[in-house]
Amino acid sequence: MNKYLLDSNVFIDAKNRYYGFDIAPVFWDWLLSAHAGEKLYSIRAVHAELRDYEDELSMWVGDSVPAGFFLQPDLPFASSLSAISSWAAASQHFTETAKNEFLASADLQLVAYAHAHNMVAVSLEKSNPDRKKRIMVPDVCAEFSVTCVSPFEMLRSLKAKFS
Repeated sequence: MNKYLLDSNVFIDAKNRYYGFDIAPVFWDWLLSAHAGEKLYSIRAVHAELRDYEDELSMWVGDSVPAGFFLQPDLPFASSLSAISSWAAASQHFTETAKNEFLASADLQLVAYAHAHNMVAVSLEKSNPDRKKRIMVPDVCAEFSVTCVSPFEMLRSLKAKFS
């Protein structure tokens, strides 16, 4: 059974667009249910990105999401983080700004955790291997043989039903 690791943009885009708390509360309940079934997680760096906006999403993260949803760094993560950081820093393909932004991002940590624990990264980012000014999650995943899917692919794979 695959375990999925959610990028910040999955939460933010869902809240702002198609699964707003006021129109699709069942989506947010489903996330918690999928987590309780040990299928769905995110990481502490994503938690840090979501918690400080003082909006409905940050309140949901603070009030409804169990602590175990956002996984803590561990030794396997540190090893993967080192390998992916070294790859990004040494790349001649990306601009220095792109490398520095990626190295300071939750995206790096998301891919590293997914790599370390054989999890599936879930992101709305699209692959763009020719892009030089930004390192995209799906492209890093491809480089390190980490499966990366869209939220909708994850929902279908997990047979989510909202009624």
